Amino acid sequence: MLDKNLDTVVKIFNQKKIFYWIGQGSLLGIIRDKKLIDWDHDIDFCLWGHENIKSDFIKLLEEKGFKYRSDLGFGEKYDQMSFDKKGGRRIDLNFYQIDSSKGEEIAFTKWGYPKNIWMSLLNAISNSKNYDSKYKLIINNLYIFEKLAQRLKTYFIKKKLFYKVAGYKQPTRLLKKFKKINFEGLEFYIPYDAVSYLEYVYGENWKVPQKRFSWWKLKNLKHD
Repeated sequence: MLDKNLDTVVKIFNQKKIFYWIGQGSLLGIIRDKKLIDWDHDIDFCLWGHENIKSDFIKLLEEKGFKYRSDLGFGEKYDQMSFDKKGGRRIDLNFYQIDSSKGEEIAFTKWGYPKNIWMSLLNAISNSKNYDSKYKLIINNLYIFEKLAQRLKTYFIKKKLFYKVAGYKQPTRLLKKFKKINFEGLEFYIPYDAVSYLEYVYGENWKVPQKRFSWWKLKNLKHD
């Protein structure tokens, strides 16, 4: 069954003539499983950072009922934005940059994510009233600590103790050419040589499903 949020965002981008491609875990499911991965809760849209202004997408998607997840800590500072809407999976927009300083030209994204379980908990409590993920009932009931958590989070961010930075990377040669595919009646772009893309990003065992997969443990990530 076609994900409603995938359908909506593809149609928005196609109508607005915004160039994008489906990548990362969403592409992995489409190529390997012929469907979105059952335990993957987001859909990965990829765009060129130099062709787009990230803040423009907040208004664009909120007009269609999506909620911008500013609490995740990505947004303007990093290269990923996340949006939620009931009835479908979370939408992640990944804005790729290009680095040619070390020989082969590389396309990459930088994301911030909490350094450890304690910072993850602090991040959740800082948005406890609107929290809608794992352990929702527990986190929602901690709303009396929300303002304190927000102050602590701000403090740790300033001290550079809150986030780790990582992100996907791949040679731009794998993103020079794209093709349009039909997926459950919906047309969108993916890298032309999708198999080479997946082999580079996920390794030679990319065809083996890993339910406990953690993206930040990949070898082909850009870290700062």
